[in-house]
Parts: sequence; structure tokens; C-alpha cells
Amino acid sequence: MLPDLSIDEAVTRMPVLLNHQNESVRTAAVLCAIAVSSRGQLERLISAYQDQSEYYYNVVTWLDRYLYAPKPVFDAYVSQVHNPWHEST
Repeated sequence: MLPDLSIDEAVTRMPVLLNHQNESVRTAAVLCAIAVSSRGQLERLISAYQDQSEYYYNVVTWLDRYLYAPKPVFDAYVSQVHNPWHEST
């Protein structure tokens, strides 16, 4: 379980959280980034994240969908992220 973090602490730890081996931690980090960041900050975050020698593709996918998906795709994506146990048909 993650310790209680302030927004400032969470943002500071974002690179560590986005690279965490546990997918649930990465998902929470993406949601936190989306909640506290501007579009420009998210664009810089995704760029910097991809510049690493190794990264999790699903983090890039989640951020990319949030930033660039058409509205119907975005709405379905948000529903899935907020309910990760939802199985699509």
C-alpha cells in the first residue's frame, strides 16, 4: 500500500510510481497525473517517459488516450480506467 502523499509529494514521486512493477500503482499514478496536470504538463510527461531506456507501454497508452483519443473512445477509456475490472464485450 502506498503511504498517504500530498499532491506535491505525489508529483515529485511520479517517475518512480509510473515505473513501479505493480500495474495498480502505475494506474493510480496515471490517474493522479491526469488529475493534477495541465495538458502541456501531460504532453511533457509522456515525452519524458518515452525517452527512458525502458518503460511500461500501458502508461504511454493511458496518457496517449487521455490526451488524443476522440470523445467516444475517450469516454469508453475513462469508464474502463475508473472501473478496471470491467470486461469489455
